[in-house]
Amino acid sequence: MKIVVLGSLNMDLVTNVPTLPRVGETVSGTSFRTTPGGKGANQAVAAKRLGASVSMIGQVGDDIYGTELLKSLRSEGVSVENVSVSHGTHTGVALIGVEDSGLNSITAVYGANMAESAAYEESIRQSVSDADVLLLQNEIPHRYNLIAAEEARKNDSVVIWDPAPVREGAVDLASIATLITPNEHEIVPFIDESEIIVADIESALELSLKINKNFSVIPIITLGEMGAVFVDKGETHAREARSVVAVDSVGAGDAFNGALAVGISEGMTLSEAVRFASLAGSICVQRRGAQVSMPTREEVDALLLGF
Repeated sequence: MKIVVLGSLNMDLVTNVPTLPRVGETVSGTSFRTTPGGKGANQAVAAKRLGASVSMIGQVGDDIYGTELLKSLRSEGVSVENVSVSHGTHTGVALIGVEDSGLNSITAVYGANMAESAAYEESIRQSVSDADVLLLQNEIPHRYNLIAAEEARKNDSVVIWDPAPVREGAVDLASIATLITPNEHEIVPFIDESEIIVADIESALELSLKINKNFSVIPIITLGEMGAVFVDKGETHAREARSVVAVDSVGAGDAFNGALAVGISEGMTLSEAVRFASLAGSICVQRRGAQVSMPTREEVDALLLGF
């Protein structure tokens, strides 16, 4: 089974701080590092480490960051045959602040990820044709996500869309995707209400059912330490989270989505796949960094025995 990821490749520039700065405030950090990232690349690595055959589609700039990102993906065993080098623009970067509690703030400058060309569009069409599962996010031009999803569904592929970061006017993809995986903040565009408060599991279950009815898509809403809720065959379900001490939440959603794709591709039930994905995310948050924190199959399988 083959998982294809269409999405972003960024170099993450990460600082650790006791607390994130407020507007106009300067704080002293405790460490700095550069590490491969981008939601698309993170999810590709997550799926590969869990045993899948993974192909990445994306764009980098003609610079040192682009070279390093491609080298990193190759070292993980991810196919980068369909990653293009976009001349005249820089590789995407993300400026990430992580406080001691594990919370983070991110400013992304997408660079080559947002470049558009007829050649790249054609490459996308061809590259998704043999996908069993297609993973999408919101860090590339929206029309490329639509093209990829439509092509994939023609071939009966499962399309998983992680609608992050939130992008106005992008909800139309929910009518094409098989599953969507917003967190409690990212559900707002999918609900026709002025204010949405996810106070507990019950309110999340109610909202997941509304999304399912509005778009005929399977919503899986991730809720951090509260777990996740989802709709399966018209019925709502909740999956509790494993209790852990989080040190860095940056890559948790990507670990979840990569693992979800693996579970679906292996024929797990939706409930089993969500459980598998939740455990992958729980391992990721206990480590610093995003892509480097993605768990191995052995690590997740060991937890499955006791959770």
